[in-house]
Amino acid sequence: MNMSKSDFLISVVMPIYNTEKFLEQSIDSVIGQTMGFSDNIQLILVNDGSTDTSESICKGYVEKYPDNIVYLSQENSGVSSARNLGLKSVKGKYVNFLDSDDKWQDDAFKILYDFMEKNTDKTDAAAARKILFDGKSGFHGLDYKFSKTMVADLDKNFDLVQNDVTSVLFRAESLKDIEFCEKLRYGEDSRFVNTVLLQKCTLGIVKEAVHFNRIRTDGTSALQTEGGTEGYYFDSPVYLHKYLFDLSKEKYGVIKKFIQYTMMYDITWRIKKPVYKLLDGEKYERYINIIRELVKCIDDDVIYRQRSIYMNMKMYVLSLKYGRDVRKELAWSDGKIKYKNFMAIDTEKAQTLIIWDYFEIKGNVLHLEGKDNCWMNRDDFDYHITVGGKI
Repeated sequence: MNMSKSDFLISVVMPIYNTEKFLEQSIDSVIGQTMGFSDNIQLILVNDGSTDTSESICKGYVEKYPDNIVYLSQENSGVSSARNLGLKSVKGKYVNFLDSDDKWQDDAFKILYDFMEKNTDKTDAAAARKILFDGKSGFHGLDYKFSKTMVADLDKNFDLVQNDVTSVLFRAESLKDIEFCEKLRYGEDSRFVNTVLLQKCTLGIVKEAVHFNRIRTDGTSALQTEGGTEGYYFDSPVYLHKYLFDLSKEKYGVIKKFIQYTMMYDITWRIKKPVYKLLDGEKYERYINIIRELVKCIDDDVIYRQRSIYMNMKMYVLSLKYGRDVRKELAWSDGKIKYKNFMAIDTEKAQTLIIWDYFEIKGNVLHLEGKDNCWMNRDDFDYHITVGGKI
């Protein structure tokens, strides 16, 4: 990456592989930015061995904008390789990595650029809100972090997960010693962005800027097919999770809690998958042992504060971590069931522990039938009914 001069305000690196159906829409979203494409934006198109008409589409745009658009081509080597190739041609003060099936709102770059200029010394990355489109709609599940525009201190707000690079504007200067890991097929975004965030432990949160994230209806994106390859199970824990744990310890002597939280967020999606159906016996056991070693590095409160899993799964993760069924350590106190100092079940508020399907009185007998949804060990609890003050 040429850091001696910034000829543009923003450089966009776009890796392309067989996205002819979406490519023009993505490119046009960059050209149509209100901050002015011709004067301020460089677009670097990297064709990663496409076999469709993507190349001719790219060359058509280069003819229209020869001063702004760079076209590069390579044999199919993966998104990380394509992005690394594109990085070598960056001449912008800031950098974005836009996927060739996503797009930007037309004023997003102006909003993100102004934010970064106002916070020059405070952060190296600013994230925009993600809106899903095509196969799904609505805001991304991590949208909770966009309560307000700010520079977030990740040591204090360690639950503000940032896992993608496509919705982020990076300060180019902060990327000069960082590359995408070409050994990773899944998690390369998370490794890259969190490596950057570990430099200042801050993240720009820009509520007004919007990035559109396409969920393909044919399910062909890398994220949608990740669970079907062994690399997801055995490469990512080494080159993503362990890498970031080790990098944090090397820089700070500890695994920063925002790194713990982000990696635990990824692990929650892993434990939701029916892995026992996808891996044979020996591989399944090896994978579970890998997850066990990872969660040993994660603090209990980080596990407890995860937003994307229910309490039963948190108990499962804690049991993996300690090598025992921690449900045996739950304690009852004033209508509440706790694990150490963490609330596990508030029996006065819980509405789904037991769901009654059938209720009938025959003579002097009350007949009840329902579903037991309690995730505690069945030997550790009983039911009772209080009638007239008597159990």
